[in-house]
Amino acid sequence: MAVDRVWRASVEPLLGDLDGEQGGCPAPFFEREQKMNQTTARELAFFGRITAGFTHEIKNILAIIKESSGLMEDLLSLTKDEPFPHWERFSHRVEVIKQQVQRGVELATHLNRFAHSPDEPVSPIDLNDLTDQLVRLSERFARLKEVGLTRSGSNASIVLVTSPVALQMTVFLLLESCWNQMPAGSAMELRAEWRERHPCLLVRMTVPVDDLGAVKQHIATSEGFTVARQSAHELGGQMLDDIPDGFALLFTETRVDQQAG
Repeated sequence: MAVDRVWRASVEPLLGDLDGEQGGCPAPFFEREQKMNQTTARELAFFGRITAGFTHEIKNILAIIKESSGLMEDLLSLTKDEPFPHWERFSHRVEVIKQQVQRGVELATHLNRFAHSPDEPVSPIDLNDLTDQLVRLSERFARLKEVGLTRSGSNASIVLVTSPVALQMTVFLLLESCWNQMPAGSAMELRAEWRERHPCLLVRMTVPVDDLGAVKQHIATSEGFTVARQSAHELGGQMLDDIPDGFALLFTETRVDQQAG
């Protein structure tokens, strides 16, 4: 299966502690260290580098459009008191252009950060930043399933030291397995928090049906959820399905950056 090959390629580069010591990292990291696929790692880095460079070009284009729309707005303001057909319509369209440019800049910024994920096989990752980035990049997929996707963060910093690629893929697979099984009109929230003294990513769901348990059962037995659970284990975490209104990814063995926290 294609997703399984990608998942395995993303998890194999996990090296555990950046200093070469095991610390609090799980044993699978070190069992896979000798099997790390250097070719795949280079391919991921190449893909990320090209994508990151491309997002810079997109942002440059958006900057020119923003500057041009600003000039158009200035010219319209000079003619506000003079007869000008369709002034309000032109003014409204300029405002729409400005809003969409800002949205494009934000999306390009998130894509740029995502593209830099393969830069280091293991690095510190702020879970609050991760929830924001993944939700922004995944909103369209959820929207196509008519499922709302939002996020909320923790007031405290929660930083893991792990594989950025594998972690983001694991969370995406969890989200995808949820919206694929949730009925239209549902909503879910991704939240970073501390749970049982461990870092946690929580997915809470709201569905327009009475039997949320049945929806959860369909999700928990799906192929995507199974892969997400296995990937979570490789990252030193565990998937909890006993959350009343959703699921949780609890990192019990993954190294935590205590200085950042």
